[in-house]
Amino acid sequence: MQKLPAVKCTIIEARFRLGERAAELNQAAADVVTAATSTSTQRIAPASRRFSRAYEDFVETGLEAASAAAASGDSSVQSEVVTGLRGVSTVASRLLMATKALLVDPSASDARNQLTAAARCISHTASCLFNSCVFAVLDFFVYIASWRYCFYI
Repeated sequence: MQKLPAVKCTIIEARFRLGERAAELNQAAADVVTAATSTSTQRIAPASRRFSRAYEDFVETGLEAASAAAASGDSSVQSEVVTGLRGVSTVASRLLMATKALLVDPSASDARNQLTAAARCISHTASCLFNSCVFAVLDFFVYIASWRYCFYI
């Protein structure tokens, strides 16, 4: 098993960056769908490259979030983030395979539906991963608030 990268930020900072990267990944997936379903096949290569960059950025930020969760001692959030990254990887692969299938046989009856379903899966999976980081941040603030409350009693 590979090690996580060194901690570069807090879980709060990672959560904000992960939200930005999730939005970029969703847009890139939508761009791939649009390019693949258009009449011009020349748009697919640039859209696929944008998707690849957005995916790499998302995974890198997700690994930073997992590192930040591990550094804060929250192994459950770390595990959720790593599991979420695996899920995003799986659905990203499905999106690219569905794009390829549509390009090979544009008249395939279910190819467009599979492509749009894969893009929706990316959006859903990235959102779930983002939400696990949001809940980690909220748990942190609840912990701080309860600590302060106990301190002032």
